[in-house]
Amino acid sequence: MLPTNSAVRFSQLTTHHPITTGTLLTNQTLIIDNIGMLSSLYQYGDIALIGGGFGAGIHNTLEAAAFGLPVIFGPNYGRFKEAKDLIAIGAGFSIGDEASLKKVVDDLVNDATFYDNASKQAKGYVADNIGATRSIMNHINTH
Repeated sequence: MLPTNSAVRFSQLTTHHPITTGTLLTNQTLIIDNIGMLSSLYQYGDIALIGGGFGAGIHNTLEAAAFGLPVIFGPNYGRFKEAKDLIAIGAGFSIGDEASLKKVVDDLVNDATFYDNASKQAKGYVADNIGATRSIMNHINTH
C-alpha cells in the first residue's frame, strides 16, 4: 500500500521544489496538472488512470497502452472501440467508484502475473493495430 503522502503534482515540482532525486524517490505518484505532457510521460509509468469516463467520454487510451501501461477509466467508454477492446483482452479496466478503483489498482500492484499480462496485452494491442493510416489511405485511393 502506498503511503498517503506519496503523490506530487507536476506543478509543485516545477514551481515550488527543484526536481531532486529525493523528491522523486519519496513520491510514487505523479499527478500531471497541465496540458500537453502525457504522451511523453507515459513511458515512465506503470499504470495509467485516464481522464474522463464519468461524462461524455474518455481521453486517449492508446498513448498509455503503447508503453504497456494497463489503463483505467470511468464507465462511459461505450463509444470508444479501443477502450472496449482493451477491456476484452484484460489490458483496460472500467471503474465506477472509489472501491472499484482501489480493487483494480490493488490487483495490478499486488499480483505480478496479473500486471504483467495486462501490460503485455496493452502493448500487443497497439502493435497489432499499427498501420491504420495506410489502410485508410489505401481505401480512399481505391474509391
